Amino acid sequence: MIPSQEIPHDKRLPQMAAILDAANMRGVFQDALNAQVPDDIASKHEYPELQVRNCKIEWIKYKPDNNCTVCYRLAIDHSLRDSQAELILYGRIYAAGGALSRLLKAQSASLVRPTFGRPMLHLPELDMIVWVFPNDRKLDGLPKFVDPRCLRDELLPEVVKATFGPDWQIVEMAHDIVHYVPEHACTVRLQLDVQQARTGNGRSLNLYGKTYYDDEGAETYRIMRELWAQGSRSHNSLSMAQPLLYDSKHKILWQASLAGATLHGQDLSSSQFCALMREAAVTVAWLHRSPVSCSRLFSIGDWLAKLEGMRDVLVRIRPSCRERLEPLIDRLRSQAECLGKQPAATLHGDLHLGNFQVYRGKVALIDMDNVRVGPPSRDIGSFIAGVFYQGLLRGIAERVIQTAVTSFCDEYEQSVPWKTPRFVLNWYIATSLLTERARRCVMRLKSGGLNILEDLIDLAARIESGDAVQQVSSRVQ
Repeated sequence: MIPSQEIPHDKRLPQMAAILDAANMRGVFQDALNAQVPDDIASKHEYPELQVRNCKIEWIKYKPDNNCTVCYRLAIDHSLRDSQAELILYGRIYAAGGALSRLLKAQSASLVRPTFGRPMLHLPELDMIVWVFPNDRKLDGLPKFVDPRCLRDELLPEVVKATFGPDWQIVEMAHDIVHYVPEHACTVRLQLDVQQARTGNGRSLNLYGKTYYDDEGAETYRIMRELWAQGSRSHNSLSMAQPLLYDSKHKILWQASLAGATLHGQDLSSSQFCALMREAAVTVAWLHRSPVSCSRLFSIGDWLAKLEGMRDVLVRIRPSCRERLEPLIDRLRSQAECLGKQPAATLHGDLHLGNFQVYRGKVALIDMDNVRVGPPSRDIGSFIAGVFYQGLLRGIAERVIQTAVTSFCDEYEQSVPWKTPRFVLNWYIATSLLTERARRCVMRLKSGGLNILEDLIDLAARIESGDAVQQVSSRVQ
């Protein structure tokens, strides 16, 4: 359950408190699933009542004054089958009366029968439409992607063929859903045992598959292949996951699994974390120095537009921050004209602790969907902002976080041929704290996020003025 003090008071979406109360939604979904018996069930006796044992909120996307989308995971007791099961669903609320017209449009789409109930639910008392997994408004390939038979017989044979050769077959398969962002992407993890028909030799393959709502996966796969080839030639292949295949028909990117935990799961106050930050810096420096043919370009104009948009978004949630926020945004916008010419690098585009995997003593990059060309300080500033954000969220002293950040920056500066002006780096850290970290506190409503919103604004102001992170790196000019 989201603490009540962290739930925005949105006059157009008064049902926010209800949909962010997991205990309340457990009862709502239990009533809805039991009330909407599928058409082809002959009688209620053949469809005994389901018990929703638990309801967990997995993901939130909030657009103030417009809508809010929440993904839930339900634990269900099914008496007829004498078993327990999970059910994923996501719902979107609208301003009063806004759900019905969207429901009629959504019902015209091709839907599949979920494990329980109907493909869609309408909860008029909440002005909410619910899509029951694997139905998704945009992910057309999701039903096949999560179906074991389709995976084994239709989708995976081509991956196995591309990896091992034409005469290898799947003999055992296990899979689970590791990440689902409604209407955007879904990632599954698979463990395969394969056998060569001619010799009977066996191999194992651990991999991830990610299905997209659009064709961006094709561009990601092409860039990953370029980077993988460069890494192999320079003996840096441990810096990223190996791309295996892109299935254009089903919009699925397949890549090899990297065993290990992410940096997000590490103790940020430990000496070991500082050592891992140095390894991460080496990996980022390799990426930044690796040229790729990429149509995605960082735009300072788009970045400043996002910064400007924070005036309304943040003040709407925390009116008390206006006095400090607006002059800060004005100064940052003015300073953008003084950034000067910067080198062009291959950027990760979404550099945060969760996208670094500790693997065989090295730190590798994952999730390459946002690779683009731009100034390296954009990537580094975003990453540092994310580390300070985690420090605030976890209650770790700023000086401890600064030590870890300095470890990263020192190693990075020694691994690249360019210098990073302190003013430029601080500008990107400060703007990233607002346009990424503060924005996500509002949009994602993660527990504790809104409580540190004003701290993030204060930190951005201190960094902009040079009162904080003055010694990010001894080599920063």
